[in-house]
Amino acid sequence: RVPPAPTEAEIAEREIQKKLELEQQKQAEEAARIEAEKRRKQAIYDRNLLSAYQSEQDLLNERNKDLQYREKRIEILKKKRKGLQQRLQQVQQQAADNELSGMGLSANLQSRLQAAQQELDNNQSSIQQLQTEIDTLNMQYELDRQRLGELLGTAAED
Repeated sequence: RVPPAPTEAEIAEREIQKKLELEQQKQAEEAARIEAEKRRKQAIYDRNLLSAYQSEQDLLNERNKDLQYREKRIEILKKKRKGLQQRLQQVQQQAADNELSGMGLSANLQSRLQAAQQELDNNQSSIQQLQTEIDTLNMQYELDRQRLGELLGTAAED
């Protein structure tokens, strides 16, 4: 006895099923490829971490040096900011005096005002950038410390 020939609907259903299976297979292969790449990158990261630091204390010492460097730069910029603010105030005062005396603002004075304000803005931007770097470094070093603790088989201390 021969089974009846498949109908067009059955043939279409089989084609759809084959496409779904093929798509699922492609997705599984892509997920496996992504996972393998993730493991490869993790292995490289782990090797680099182990080659850079012999202990968690080495990592903490390096973190402290990195952070101290940036904190000192922030201190220097904050000290410089006071001078920049004074210079801006002096130029603003000169501009106000010129305005009151009816002389108006010369192109030179306007450019000095803009330059003083720009220097002050750049100073503040640099401070903010360094603070962002400090926050980022703190997070990264903490992740590195935890992973190094796992790799060295020590409990990560809080």
